[in-house]
Amino acid sequence: MKLLIAGIILSFSLPMFAETKLTNIESSSVIKWTGEKIVGAKHHGIIKIKEGHLNLVEGFPASGEFLIDMDSIFVQDLEVGSKMHEKLMKHLRSKDFFRIKKHPYAKLTILSVKKLKKSNKIEVNSELEIKGVSKPLVFTAEYEKNGKSYTAQANFVVDRKVWGLKYGSNWATKKLDKIIKDQIGFGLKIKMVKL
Repeated sequence: MKLLIAGIILSFSLPMFAETKLTNIESSSVIKWTGEKIVGAKHHGIIKIKEGHLNLVEGFPASGEFLIDMDSIFVQDLEVGSKMHEKLMKHLRSKDFFRIKKHPYAKLTILSVKKLKKSNKIEVNSELEIKGVSKPLVFTAEYEKNGKSYTAQANFVVDRKVWGLKYGSNWATKKLDKIIKDQIGFGLKIKMVKL
């Protein structure tokens, strides 16, 4: 009986952390991408974030999950309607790259977040899933809270081969103007509002 009472007292004495789940994603939330060949073409565009949630503890990001709409991938540096634009759009959607018909969504899962000292930056420990392949991803982001809005922005580079995106990566059998760099640049912006 004494142990039970002591346990109850202890549970009330422990600090309580307020948790909030944000689900309202602003339309400005987007992923910018950049890819280029060793020699020649360099392309960039956007991918939309379909939905997701962010968990806050004491008003600070702790974890979350975001569904990335691969069907929305778009090339911005070529004229819309041109043969080159249509060709690249079709190629990105094919099995050579993202195979969007089979894998319409990618996913970013935030596992933990650490605030970096004396700055508005945070270190995000996450997993990025592309084409059904999930790999760890750690990146630094700028975080800002303004009233009821919470915004995180980050720029990072990944090795596409880790997710099985190997098209155009074979140095031994390709001419320089046919080789695509293994690195893809991503610019991530997530803005959520507390209702």
